[in-house]
Amino acid sequence: QPNLVWVKGRGAGTQSHELHDSVRGAGKRVFANDTAAESDLSTLDSFDSDGFTISVGSSGQNGTNGNGVNYVGWCWKAGTAFDPSTGGGGTGGSKNASAGFSIVTWSGQDDDMESGSDTDVYHGLGVKPDLILIKNRTNNADGDASSDTDWCMWNSGLSGDDYFMRLNTSDDEQQWDSGYEGLKSIGTSTFTVANGQYDTGTYFFQNWEDIAAMSSGEADDYVAYCFANSDVFQTGVYYGNASTDGPVINTGFKPAMVWLDRIGSQSMHIMDTARSPSNVVDEQLYPNSNAAEAANNAVKIDILSNGFKLRNSQTATNGTSSTKYLYYAFAEEHAKHSITL
Repeated sequence: QPNLVWVKGRGAGTQSHELHDSVRGAGKRVFANDTAAESDLSTLDSFDSDGFTISVGSSGQNGTNGNGVNYVGWCWKAGTAFDPSTGGGGTGGSKNASAGFSIVTWSGQDDDMESGSDTDVYHGLGVKPDLILIKNRTNNADGDASSDTDWCMWNSGLSGDDYFMRLNTSDDEQQWDSGYEGLKSIGTSTFTVANGQYDTGTYFFQNWEDIAAMSSGEADDYVAYCFANSDVFQTGVYYGNASTDGPVINTGFKPAMVWLDRIGSQSMHIMDTARSPSNVVDEQLYPNSNAAEAANNAVKIDILSNGFKLRNSQTATNGTSSTKYLYYAFAEEHAKHSITL
């Protein structure tokens, strides 16, 4: 049974990237390319022992079952339930520590922004994560601004633990400051969500219920997908060489899916062997966009038995030697674990 299912329409149209997980429950979706709060239109009916069941297509459900639309689905297995409430706030969790993957949900503190406390969230991996994706599910707290619903994407390859990127944009990395209080103290057991002190009217997490001296707020709910480097997942940094004979990235396994992300103003590229079963792999989707798949794209890679090789000289994924990139690779198969595409 998969515990996280990510579905995207490949063809013409504007299907968003839908993410469903078993901790929040079947049918509850968030969108990788959007700031919208969680919605429940039951576009995914159930998580099954051998996959998942999608709903009969109707208005609002073309994200998983539109008439004549081809889709790709990426699935991850966690499976072991745990309580992420160390320090308060955790509401649900599922993990596969040996594969380096967990899902956690929590709620903001029942206090105000000026006197409130931080929240420790237990991620269940037993090692420090290398990737954390966080989405605000509800957008309820007093004074919310549009930026607070962005996806927070933290990676161990950024300039420091106090930096982040946004999954739903092509923005450069940013450093947390008084206007964007966020993650801190990312460790082997927990990550800490700051109280989210309000500064300029824009902020990231509302880890509190009310603005000071007000009492009409409601604490926001969150979901996080956590990954640690393992024998089925690797993330790291590489630098380009601006050549079609690009660098080889050794992951220690044959990837089924690769994400490439320039640290700068470029969209992340998602490639996989389900849509491109033989080299070169050049069919792209972008998590910050609802656009159709870009086939025969200028961005190309070869999948190798122990990693992948860049086969393009595009700035987006293989610029000059001074250009820094992040990669994310998910294994095709392993004796203990697998990813399903």
